[in-house]
Amino acid sequence: MTINYLSAFKLICIFLLLSSCVYAQDVTILDSAKKLPVAGATISVLNQTTGKIEKQGATSVAGVFTFDRSGDNVFYLSVTATGYKKAVVKLTANNQTVLLVPDTKQLKEVNISAPKSPIKFNGNILEYDISQVPNADYLNLSDIIDHLPFLQVSDDGAIKMMGETLTILIDNKPNIIYKDAQSLKAIPPQAIDKIEVTLTPTARNGGKTLNITLKRDYFLGWNGSVDIGGSRLTFTPLASVSYWRKKFGFDASANYGYNISSATNNTNIDYVQQQSTLNSNDEVQRRGKQGNFNFSSFYNINEFDSFDLQFSISPSRNNSTTNSTIITQTGATQDMSFSAIDNNLSTLSYGVSLNYTHKYLKPGNVFYLLTSFRNPTSNRDQLLINSAGNGSMLENNLYTNSINNTESTFEAILQQNSNKKFRYTIGSKLIIRDNKSNNTLDTNNVIAITPFTMKQLVSSTYLDDDWSVKKFTVHTGLRFDYNTNNYTEPVLSKQEFTNFTPNISLTYNIDPANLLMLTYGRRVTRPGAYALIPAVTPVNTYQQSSGSENLNNQINNNWGIQHYGNYKLVRLGFNFNYSRIRGLIREISTLGNEDIIQSVSTNVNLYESYTAGFSADFTLLKRFRFSLSSNYSYLVQTSGIYSNKLWSGYLSDRVSYQVDKQNSFDLSALAYSPNITLQGVDQGMAYLNWNLSYGHYFDWMKKFPTAIRISVLNPDHYNGLPGYSTINSPSFTLRSDTKRSNPIIGLSIRVQIKGKQLGNRTFNKTKSIQNNDLSSPGG
Repeated sequence: MTINYLSAFKLICIFLLLSSCVYAQDVTILDSAKKLPVAGATISVLNQTTGKIEKQGATSVAGVFTFDRSGDNVFYLSVTATGYKKAVVKLTANNQTVLLVPDTKQLKEVNISAPKSPIKFNGNILEYDISQVPNADYLNLSDIIDHLPFLQVSDDGAIKMMGETLTILIDNKPNIIYKDAQSLKAIPPQAIDKIEVTLTPTARNGGKTLNITLKRDYFLGWNGSVDIGGSRLTFTPLASVSYWRKKFGFDASANYGYNISSATNNTNIDYVQQQSTLNSNDEVQRRGKQGNFNFSSFYNINEFDSFDLQFSISPSRNNSTTNSTIITQTGATQDMSFSAIDNNLSTLSYGVSLNYTHKYLKPGNVFYLLTSFRNPTSNRDQLLINSAGNGSMLENNLYTNSINNTESTFEAILQQNSNKKFRYTIGSKLIIRDNKSNNTLDTNNVIAITPFTMKQLVSSTYLDDDWSVKKFTVHTGLRFDYNTNNYTEPVLSKQEFTNFTPNISLTYNIDPANLLMLTYGRRVTRPGAYALIPAVTPVNTYQQSSGSENLNNQINNNWGIQHYGNYKLVRLGFNFNYSRIRGLIREISTLGNEDIIQSVSTNVNLYESYTAGFSADFTLLKRFRFSLSSNYSYLVQTSGIYSNKLWSGYLSDRVSYQVDKQNSFDLSALAYSPNITLQGVDQGMAYLNWNLSYGHYFDWMKKFPTAIRISVLNPDHYNGLPGYSTINSPSFTLRSDTKRSNPIIGLSIRVQIKGKQLGNRTFNKTKSIQNNDLSSPGG
């Protein structure tokens, strides 16, 4: 037999090479004080070269954990165990020993039976811990926010705090994509580092803000979700995908919405002087389609400098058909007429934003350079056909309208927050708007064309600062605005406005569970282009409206007192506000020629309101949660045409029952009270909107967190709130009631898709290694 020594030598070398590349490595986990093995400790092994979690498991009774190590890659271990502080160590040799330090504080927390509070006060900042929301792993971010104390998500997508709409910021910056509750559904909840509400009005943003900070350094790899919701009235699918690395990442999402609704309106006009009445019974059918495609990305040049880009495009088309029966009664004479209105509206808007962020060496000191461009366009045509009759109606007409607006924004911001006792933000902002509109009204072949063009420039500089002394935090802010409106059509004119808007607040942290705040703030609201266009627009068979290029800026002064309490079983909030507005932008209706109601955008001389709000969030028997939010206002409005005084308010309730980790029930109700004048005249109507839902949460195929929700709801004010209008003039009064659909059943399904590099999807993150842990490994 011939022996091939060369082949044998090659085999031996390969064997030795493989043996050196793959070998078993043991790690022993011991108690640092008693030097005894720690059994059942959770261990995650991270390959720093590939960025992947190689293995996860637990130590044996002897405190030993074994895994197969390959090559010369660098590995880190994350070790967690109940009663010990977390340890992150670098693997250096076989049979390595890791000592865990006992954590007496953690042991005390483990023994506490009551749930952890979802809120915490930090000066004039309210911080939320969204991990305390039951089944937060399975919900979208909008649903999670709606479950947080003091916060509500309204039907129009706004996020409110005891009735006040919050400005949404992402990483302390405005975002053209994530600007309402619907768009926030695309953000993975596990990507949230923290959610904060600034309780004081600021010179930068006006009112309160909701800031969502993303933890991009942790949330690595692929992630996605699919949401599908529908009923016999709606169909709303949404899909999102994201890929984040430490250096670069992107998000993409798309959604589509289809909705139909029907309504009946009844309107009565009483012509006192003519001793006649008009009654209009309307049947309205609405159909709408809308969609969005959003893309955003970020690129970290280094640990201090980064860019982020957002792009959004949103098309929509809505159609409504109204059939009306109009009856006029004058003495014994009655006349009946019929009317049909077909209204079509199509819109297309897109926006792009490019931002630069520079972080300084001291945490909290940041410089932002923000830019954005938006271009919303719309086209509307409305055909109104009336039958022959002697009632007070508009003539047959065809109304067309096309709008093309652009808005460019540039903003520079410097924040200095590293000093906890003194923080400040200084910035400057420039907005350039170009508004164009072409309006045509064809009434019995008499054509009236009203073009409208206006260029607006708004420049502002602002400063906000916070001084903290022991339990007190003083906030002061000042904003200087200058804006010009240059009209080319229908007349050549120019407006100039200069505004100083100060604000100041005093916050007293009575103790860790109680906060008291006094605030004063001023805001400037500029009329939108729709309120400036002087073209006549048909509304229905007896009403038309128009804008006015003579509108002034609206100045709102607000004084308030707020109190928030965070107790063991309940979170309480109370506020009282007094608002005084000069130049309120409002449509004022009068009786014009041929008994047609004419509504014209104008400035109300004075508007005052006294508002009291209350919010409570209870946790009962661990599984029951009850939340309540209410708001009631006394309003006084005075103009050159009429004066009005009334009461109004709302009440919102939610009851949640967590059956177990996989099942829950929710009952929510929203009730609005009638608007009652001091003379006892009912100017509005009370209505109730309720939703009873059952949620089931599970891991589909053991990999994909899934939520299924079945709801029975009453869309009493679907696609809008019941409308009313009262015109206090010697000639007539107007009353309008709206009734909506009967209760319906809705179904929604949400599935989250996780990439392999994520490590662990849950909020406790005990099995994951974060990048900031690797900066200073111990052991």
